[in-house]
Amino acid sequence: MIKINGLRPGDPLVGNTVWMPAPRFVDLERFWCPQRRQPSLTDEGYLIDPDSPGGAWFNRSLRRTGEVTGHRCTVLLGEPGPGKTTLTEQLEQAGHDGQGRRVLRYDLAAYTTDQALISQVFQGRGLTEWAVDPYPLSLVLDGFDECLRRVPSLARLVADQLRQLRTPLLHTVITCRTAVWPVGLAERLRDIFADVAATGQPASAGDEAVAAYELTPLRRTDVAQIAEREGLDAEAFLTGVESVGVAALAAKPITLKMLINEVKAGRPITTATASQVTLYGRGVLALCEEHETLPPPEPTALSSGRLVAVAGRVAAAVGLTGLDSVWIGRGTECPDDAVDLSDIDGGVEKSDGDEVRVDRHALRQALATGLFTSRGPDRLGFAHQTYMEYLAARALAARPANTVRPLLQDSAGAPLETMRGVSAWLMALRPEYGDLAIRDPVAFAASGVEISDPRIRSAVVEGLMTSARESRTWSLHGSDYRSLRHPGLADQLAPILANHDDELEARYLAVQLAEFTGQQLLPDVRRLAMDPAEPDQLRAAAVAVIARVGDDASRAAVGRLATEPGDDPRDDIKGAALEASFRHGVELHDVLEALTAPKVSNYSGAYRVFVGHTLPEACGPADVDVLLDWAVRHVGPAPAHLNVTTPAQ
Repeated sequence: MIKINGLRPGDPLVGNTVWMPAPRFVDLERFWCPQRRQPSLTDEGYLIDPDSPGGAWFNRSLRRTGEVTGHRCTVLLGEPGPGKTTLTEQLEQAGHDGQGRRVLRYDLAAYTTDQALISQVFQGRGLTEWAVDPYPLSLVLDGFDECLRRVPSLARLVADQLRQLRTPLLHTVITCRTAVWPVGLAERLRDIFADVAATGQPASAGDEAVAAYELTPLRRTDVAQIAEREGLDAEAFLTGVESVGVAALAAKPITLKMLINEVKAGRPITTATASQVTLYGRGVLALCEEHETLPPPEPTALSSGRLVAVAGRVAAAVGLTGLDSVWIGRGTECPDDAVDLSDIDGGVEKSDGDEVRVDRHALRQALATGLFTSRGPDRLGFAHQTYMEYLAARALAARPANTVRPLLQDSAGAPLETMRGVSAWLMALRPEYGDLAIRDPVAFAASGVEISDPRIRSAVVEGLMTSARESRTWSLHGSDYRSLRHPGLADQLAPILANHDDELEARYLAVQLAEFTGQQLLPDVRRLAMDPAEPDQLRAAAVAVIARVGDDASRAAVGRLATEPGDDPRDDIKGAALEASFRHGVELHDVLEALTAPKVSNYSGAYRVFVGHTLPEACGPADVDVLLDWAVRHVGPAPAHLNVTTPAQ
């Protein structure tokens, strides 16, 4: 359940307070990243799955929930939302912490005074009985940040009480929002636990005894699982959020909840029905609304809309300086590679026509929202690059163009390289900046930001073709061109696909863009794929497009290229043809018969992906007989000691 107006399950209902179902995250496998590191994400914004092929290498520093509680004191940080509390509730329900220790959990948000905290937690029945007859125990202190708002002396109080309880049998888990975790408390905890290891002997280092981790974004598989539980078509939901360009919102529990509610309210997320700009606006608001619900409301607490405006100031400072973090510690200790709060402090921002004073207090409230994550002690950065770019553009859009353009453009009028992402969002928010896309079409195409004006999109495509003919677009291979769709795109591309004399790079780009014409150009792409006179890389790209968006007839038609690809020096045509036609007119038996040794052994292209991933993942128990028959005929008979035809074996 989600809490409304600061209430929790079991509290009496007051006035119009209601309880509403929220997406269930209870049994998801979540991952934690050491505070001084950053997790590796996909281009869309999902966590690269540590369990996927290669994912363990990209995210080798991540830890599972059961692995982070092995320290004498574990600090679990994260944005406002269900993740941290869900973990501690799981530990409480399981009765142990995964390390063989029993769990005693307290929700510190329930205590409003230091006296109540001491008497009911540290001198309460649970710890008092444990002190008489100690056993291995994990003391879980959840909601540190919520209690801190009511008990300003909480950091000192917790340190003093833990010092008195210190024993090799006691381990502590503390949860807190990233932005409000006191660095001073972390140092005190290291002093407390550094000299007591689990064995009762001195620890080798305080950093090993006390560790801070931050909750990572969701994996794509997590989002699919949650969507399915909520009664949605998971694949359709994922396709929608990715096609609109809001996957970075789906990777965060709070904004995922917002996206799911959009669909449940009858507003499907598709390119035809949803706006990327609108959804990002709702998403950043949702990340700030969670901060609003934390009790009790501060006398000068800002509304979510005002927090978004203040966060826009921070984003503009980060974007314009090229730095990636904000320093919230002492100004005299601010490193050169971070923005100091004092450099942002001052003046006002606009929020729905009202002025919001940007002072130190407002900045700290904004930095405490789910828009930001840790970059190390006393450092915060945006949780995703697109949050920064969108908010910076939003802040700049509220200012006169004659003061903004010099900040974005070089002497030739092209967008500055460091501000390309911000410029793309600014164009989406203020179409009068559309000339920036025409001046630098390659940068805009790479941004993935959608501009509403189809005329600008058409001009960008024309600019991309010019750049391609000048060999300036190879860096865009593999990019997502959804943002370039417009009603006349098929007519714009058809002559290029048919022109054998046009530059190869321009035709290659046209094939990639043809994917986003709603199958209008499938006949053109199919003819190109089947023509042995065309360059092999162009044919391979055409078959790959058919594999992604082709109808059954087109998929089946390219199936014969699996065995008769023509000039195919790296097996890319063959691999793409197998990907397109498998289970679409070409069955497993025929696929297996088409397999051959790769022509280039150390090349990882379409053929290797199909053989190494697509094929094995698509096979199930019903395919065992076909697979065994092929293996016996092509690999050799089973060893004499193993008769595979004997049912008992």
